[in-house]
Amino acid sequence: SNYSNQYATETEDASVPAPGCGYYQGADVWFSLIVPLSGEMVVDLDPGTNVNPNLALYTGTCESLALYVCDDSSSDNGGFVGKLVIDDISLAGETVYIRVWNRSSVNGGTFGICAYDPSACAIGTISVGTQTSCIPGTNFYTQEVTFEYVNEPVTGTVLLNGQSFSIDGSAQTVVLTNLYSDFAPVDLEISFSDAPGCTATVPSAWIAAEQCCAGDLNGDQIVNASDLLIFLGGFGCTVDCEHDINGDGEVNTEDLLLFLGNFGQICP
Repeated sequence: SNYSNQYATETEDASVPAPGCGYYQGADVWFSLIVPLSGEMVVDLDPGTNVNPNLALYTGTCESLALYVCDDSSSDNGGFVGKLVIDDISLAGETVYIRVWNRSSVNGGTFGICAYDPSACAIGTISVGTQTSCIPGTNFYTQEVTFEYVNEPVTGTVLLNGQSFSIDGSAQTVVLTNLYSDFAPVDLEISFSDAPGCTATVPSAWIAAEQCCAGDLNGDQIVNASDLLIFLGGFGCTVDCEHDINGDGEVNTEDLLLFLGNFGQICP
């Protein structure tokens, strides 16, 4: 997540121990988090605008804080950017406090901070790839998605918006099929069947393809009686339905109504 320490002031409580690294000058901001039950935790910073962020971890309570560790240069995100790697079962389940400031400066700006359990399944970077245009006759399109993950389960599958794929290793690229073309934003949810807590959601990950000529089943570029006969031949289908126009997994009355709404349409 991205934050800012611009216009922040110095923590003036004399009972709070100094960080002990990063040439602390003030302009600090604080975060609290609960250490995973594994006792393992990584807190990594990312430089933003006008900031080389450093950090220190404190235990105890806000009324009685004790400095646990400080770092000003361990992150791979910059030469003078802080990162903490904690492996201490005695901290499991405890609330700890993270102090962040700009190295050797009272000036503030934006920075990123990420805290995670390195032993747990996690889904990282997600990118949207190639999208096909609407397929005449079905009004479907396909969408390519690439995603990264760590500590994935050794069994089960990975699920993207209800479609199941084998776990092939990070980074993994899959193609979602039979997506309904309605030119609307599509939310993306990724999870693992055998690690239900390992999920990621991207609101409005992409825009669906524009609608095309749903119903031109014989490809003659017009929706007519010939297409209706083909459509009725598949009516009632519930598995791998070729003429499932609305994408609900079966060919039923709703698909028929959509088909009839396009009857007589000349397709592009």
